Amino acid sequence: MADSTISFEIRLRTAGTGQLPAARIIDRFRPDPEALELCRGWLHAHGGVAHSTGFSLACSIAPEAFELLFGVRVRAVKRGAGPSAWRVEGAIRVPEEIAAFVEEVTLPPPPEFFSDPSA
Repeated sequence: MADSTISFEIRLRTAGTGQLPAARIIDRFRPDPEALELCRGWLHAHGGVAHSTGFSLACSIAPEAFELLFGVRVRAVKRGAGPSAWRVEGAIRVPEEIAAFVEEVTLPPPPEFFSDPSA
């Protein structure tokens, strides 16, 4: 594959799961620190990198490893200048070892870069 890593996010289940966030209840949407560390350590043990955002894990891993861990095929989709977006073929399946803690795994689109029209 052309790009060496896939960036993705793991949102963990929280006391706020299923509720609309609001400033007065924002702490309900913070994952349990132990669950966060367990998922971070699990991904690290499988060749990935994960950093806590306070509400989720911002992760990256080789495309081949992502496919093996989450049971899908991925392909890079080039969109102008900058990094590729990734298209998932199939439904992401969260591995049993972390499934009880994970609400969702998503692949956010890369940022758009604007070129200088005078160049």
